[in-house]
Amino acid sequence: MRSLEVLLATVWLTSSVSAVRLPFHQLQKRTAKRGAVSFHAARSASTAPTKAPPGTWQTLAATGATDIDLRTSRDLIYIADVTVSGTDYAVQLDTGSSDLWVHTTSGVRSVHTTGLQYNLTYGIGYAYGNIVTADVEFAGFELPRQALIDAVDASNPVLNLGAVGVLGLGFTGLSAIDSTVNGTGDSYGRSLLYNVFAQDASVPNFITFLLSRSNDPNAPVEGSFTISETDDDYTAVTNGVKVPTFPVEDPIRWCVLLDGFAADGKRFAVGTTVKKVASGKAVILLDSGTTFTYAPDTVVDAIYSELKGANFDYDLGQWVVPCDTEVQVSLYIGGQQYDLHPLDMVVPSTSDSKTCVGSFIPMSLPIAEGEFDWLIGVNVLRSFYSLYDFGDPVGKSQGIRPFVQLLQLRTALQASQDFHIVRGGEVPAAPANAAPADGGSTATPSQSGNGTSTDSGSDSTDSSFTNISASVKESIGKLVDYMPAMLGVLGVNVAILLALFAAAVLWVVRRRKSKKRPSPLTLAGAEGGSLYKAVSTHDQDGRTTPMRQRTRSPLPASPLTGGPNSAAPLVQAPAPQYDSSSMPLRRPVMPAAAFDADRHSTAF
Repeated sequence: MRSLEVLLATVWLTSSVSAVRLPFHQLQKRTAKRGAVSFHAARSASTAPTKAPPGTWQTLAATGATDIDLRTSRDLIYIADVTVSGTDYAVQLDTGSSDLWVHTTSGVRSVHTTGLQYNLTYGIGYAYGNIVTADVEFAGFELPRQALIDAVDASNPVLNLGAVGVLGLGFTGLSAIDSTVNGTGDSYGRSLLYNVFAQDASVPNFITFLLSRSNDPNAPVEGSFTISETDDDYTAVTNGVKVPTFPVEDPIRWCVLLDGFAADGKRFAVGTTVKKVASGKAVILLDSGTTFTYAPDTVVDAIYSELKGANFDYDLGQWVVPCDTEVQVSLYIGGQQYDLHPLDMVVPSTSDSKTCVGSFIPMSLPIAEGEFDWLIGVNVLRSFYSLYDFGDPVGKSQGIRPFVQLLQLRTALQASQDFHIVRGGEVPAAPANAAPADGGSTATPSQSGNGTSTDSGSDSTDSSFTNISASVKESIGKLVDYMPAMLGVLGVNVAILLALFAAAVLWVVRRRKSKKRPSPLTLAGAEGGSLYKAVSTHDQDGRTTPMRQRTRSPLPASPLTGGPNSAAPLVQAPAPQYDSSSMPLRRPVMPAAAFDADRHSTAF
């Protein structure tokens, strides 16, 4: 078993900082066994770095010349100790790069010079110095002649926050040191992790991260970082889906394919600017050195634009969101759904304790020469226990390719409860059979790395019954709310029916009286003549009208259209004629609003 101890610290910043090269603050060094590290973090104020000038872009990796401007209001950073020539140095752990560099006022002692120099350039700052080799110890691994940069000149936010360098945990193919050394025909420039795994080809070559959070600014944050083994509480991660890197062969970054995302229950498709990527996919970079997540503006708008009280701050470059707004976002990776913790979707602003900002920042990412579309930071990675496997061990060829595995730490219900306990509002009730909300220890193999539980049997039945009961209860509640209106409508209908019934009874009575009344007969006199004469009857207004004699009685008609007791003649109503120009038009049903597919976010 290999062990290692890492310490984390939250850094509160109010101006632009390097998005990928974020600093870490070492609190204390713990005794740990080789290969496995537990660490904690604490929040502390520190001097904010100088704000980047307008238009400046920050580099994601120090191997390219393209920059990107990244803004943030606060950061949570993770650090560990690395020992160089017997001296401990606090460095940032960064899966987004692959080089080790250290900067001190007196320089690193007892190193072997190579005559090579390199300038690692960042959007904010740089680290320039000599490529040297030295005896390095990390997580209990002793690495003789490890290549690193002894920076003689550096300007980087990490230097303002207690760290003195960066330790890259990416692939050797991204290493600027290795590339420079290879140019001389030598091979001693391999990355630190490459050399760690090369020491013993029989052990698996993977690392794991548990990046926890604390809701108390003064409390430590527990977490872990391991090499070649998993944390005992999260071994279920190895049962999860193995998500291959992109590209599958010879990757240089921890990039994977994203199948889509969901915001507030609505799923969206994604697109890409990367060549040779299938339609409906996006390439995302998993970077432990970045605090926030940077995605296309259409993606970020889909997450925050419909929230009540949310508005985009153009000066800040982020969405400003009320702190008590629960934002539910899921990512679909490797065919699995992964729910993000709402506490990491909206984070407090340092300028206004009642206001928060969205941790997804809108950014078209013209960086890394089209190698990825999204930059995933620790605001997302904190929702998972993550495993990064480098593939085939050095010297072996089983055909295993690099992959990533993710284990959901909290269920959607547990995360929602966490959010409302911290931010206020009604805490959702858990079903009777729900697992206790006590952190990542609730993860089980049945979750298999996805964001939803796959338990079966009686628990599933109980859960279904609970859901049905809740639905019935909700329906009854709505029925009670609408009962007064329903009774009112019912009363009106009853009154109308009674009126119609009374009118019908009155008409029948009058009709019967009319039939029983004998017709007045005039007997023929001596002069003779007609047996019958026209008789008079009276309408309701007293007018007298003649009644024509009929050989057969007509069918009774409605009192409204004439009849035996009505003065109005019986006529056939003409068929109604409709003017098509006055007919009401049915409003066409328009399709639901969707994002422009060309902007890589389409609702479906």
